[in-house]
Amino acid sequence: MTKNLILRILKFFLGKTLQWISSFYCARSAAERCYIAAVLIFFVGMWAHKWREYTTNVASLVIVVGFVLWCLPWMARLKAAWERPWARVPIILMHLVALLIATVLSRSLVAESLALPPQTFDLTVGFLIILLYIPAWLIMAAGLAVIIGLSLISIGITYSLIVNVQHNFVSFVRVFGWDVTQWQTRDSLMMHGVGAFLSSVFLVAGYAYLDENYHVWLNYPVRLLAVKSDFYPVKDYPGFNAGEYIHPLENGMTAFVRPGPGWDIKIGIKTQDMLASPVFR
Repeated sequence: MTKNLILRILKFFLGKTLQWISSFYCARSAAERCYIAAVLIFFVGMWAHKWREYTTNVASLVIVVGFVLWCLPWMARLKAAWERPWARVPIILMHLVALLIATVLSRSLVAESLALPPQTFDLTVGFLIILLYIPAWLIMAAGLAVIIGLSLISIGITYSLIVNVQHNFVSFVRVFGWDVTQWQTRDSLMMHGVGAFLSSVFLVAGYAYLDENYHVWLNYPVRLLAVKSDFYPVKDYPGFNAGEYIHPLENGMTAFVRPGPGWDIKIGIKTQDMLASPVFR
C-alpha cells in the first residue's frame, strides 16, 4: 500500500514536471530552444567525462545555430534597409572593408606563390580579389561577430543587474501598498552574445584550418594565373630565349618564366647586367 502510494506520488510529480518542461520549451523561440538544448548537452558532457570534448563542441555548434536563427529576421531587415539612402552608407563601407581585406589576401598570396613583389602583378591580384571577396567577407564577419558578441554580453549583464535592483525596489515599495510592475529579465541577450562570439571562433578556426592544410594547393594555380595574365612572350627581347615569358619589375629587374617539363612552372630573375646587347631587326 505504501509502495503504491509512493509510486503514484512520484508519477504525479514527474508528470507535472514533464508538463512544465514541455510548456516552457514550446513557449520559447527557435533560438532559445537551441540554447536550452546546448545547455542540456553541455551538462551531459560534464557528467560523461569520456565524451566531454565532443559534447562541448556539439553544444557550441548548437549555440551558433541558435544565434544564426536569431539573426535571420535581422538579415531581412538589412535587405529592406537598402531601400533607404541613410542605411546604405554602413553597408557600402562594409563592402569597401571587405574589398581591402581581399586585396591584402590577394597580394599576400601572389607574393608567396611567386616569391616576387606583388605590386606589378595587377591582373593576377585583380582576379584573386574577385575570388577571395567572399572569404574576406567571412573574415570581416568574424570581427563583427566578436564586437557584437561582447556588446550583447555586456548589455545582458548590465540589464540583469538593473533588473535585479528594480526587483528589490519593487519588493520594498510593495510593503507600502504600491503596485509596481516588475521588469522582465532578458537572459537570452547573453546567450546571443555567446553565440556571436562562438560564431567568430568557428569562422577563425575554419579559416586557420584551411590555410594550414590547403594553402599550398593554391601556389600552382596562382603561378599559372600570373603566367597567363602578367607574363608576356617576347622571342626577340634581348637576353631571353624563345618560348620564355617575361614580366618587368619596378626595380629594373625582369622576372621570366622558362617552360619546364610537363606542367612545371619555373620563375627566375634577371638584372640589367645579365641582359644581352640589344638586337635590331
